[in-house]
Amino acid sequence: MVNLKYPSSIALFVVWGLASAIEIAPSKANSIQPLSNAEPERLQFVSPSSSSADDFEEEGRPTQRTAGGDRNACVEQLIALIPGKGEIQNQPEACGGESVSFPTLTVVESPTFWFYVPAQSAAGPTAEFVLLDDQEQPILIQPVALSELPGVVSVSPPHPLEIGKSYRWLFSVLVNPDRPSRNPAVEGIVRRIEPNPTLLSQIESTVSPRDHVAIYARHGIWQDALTTLGNLRRTTPGDPSLLTDWTELLGSVGLGSLASVPVVDCCQPGDGMVSYQ
Repeated sequence: MVNLKYPSSIALFVVWGLASAIEIAPSKANSIQPLSNAEPERLQFVSPSSSSADDFEEEGRPTQRTAGGDRNACVEQLIALIPGKGEIQNQPEACGGESVSFPTLTVVESPTFWFYVPAQSAAGPTAEFVLLDDQEQPILIQPVALSELPGVVSVSPPHPLEIGKSYRWLFSVLVNPDRPSRNPAVEGIVRRIEPNPTLLSQIESTVSPRDHVAIYARHGIWQDALTTLGNLRRTTPGDPSLLTDWTELLGSVGLGSLASVPVVDCCQPGDGMVSYQ
């Protein structure tokens, strides 16, 4: 379990060298032509060349996309829906596979983050999303009221990200208010980038949200690919083609075992949000 220390008796992870941690190389998606309307392509996320575990070798402890390592079954763990090392396998006895998370990209000012939250024993559970800048300073602490668990939930922090900057985030479920270090937590790094002309041209060439998902995925823009498709899944959960797309996209980053989990209509910002900027 992660040891957290930060203001207001809430946990805060130590942030290390974000400014130099992610040098995003040009994606091979730059050579892709606009998508054809003839037949939908399989949704496969193309990771930016520098978004791998190797980037963390000289940066201390890497971020984690699962809260419990491999001690518990996946259905009992908090999991961040981000690319990472290995396959998260939903086994009855343990959640197999590495849990190290990779940095993600976005082209929007205020991206949405997605998590699998298991069922909670306490009534009215709450969570907390913390955003930190590249100087190890918290810039947002947002309480989140959880509902309709278990399920995949989304959180949209109301804080604009600057282009070219990396931010570390932490999401935890507050099950131990007196002992924050025992709260299940996941963490990651996100960076906002300027969309290149090829990406802009391809997005503008189609009005299909599904095509937008494929374009973002092939350019390595994980946050925006997942959010576009996740919102479609939430509004039309019975669409079999969207379930196929969801399964393919999550499976391409080792999260295929979570594809059948419902995307629930959650979550509302709780009282007590703190913004430092």
